[in-house]
Amino acid sequence: MITAIIFGSILLVLSYFFIILLYLRQNRLIEMEQKQQKVLKEMEDVISSYLEEIKSENERLIVKLKSDHTMYQQQAPYMDTNSEANHTVALEKSHFAPEVAPVSSVPLSKAKKLTSKQPMNKRM
Repeated sequence: MITAIIFGSILLVLSYFFIILLYLRQNRLIEMEQKQQKVLKEMEDVISSYLEEIKSENERLIVKLKSDHTMYQQQAPYMDTNSEANHTVALEKSHFAPEVAPVSSVPLSKAKKLTSKQPMNKRM
């Protein structure tokens, strides 16, 4: 009879120990999930701010290119803007020319046809 009481008490203590152990593991799991959600939100914020920065840079670039284009048109009003030869000359005399390789004398329509046939992955 005494052995049954001792055996029952040992089982009770062991069951309490395992319940506490499982409770601690569950709390760690919940804390880890909360940390992951926090990290995920931070990553989303960083990516969205990066995309906003890229968007604003692209908008500034578009504005600058448009202003440069209008400035160039004001400097050379005598040129026929629809002529293909003038487009190649305009590209060659652009202030961007020192940064890129010289433009060949391929007419604009032919260059558009050549680049439009290439897949996107080959253009880059």
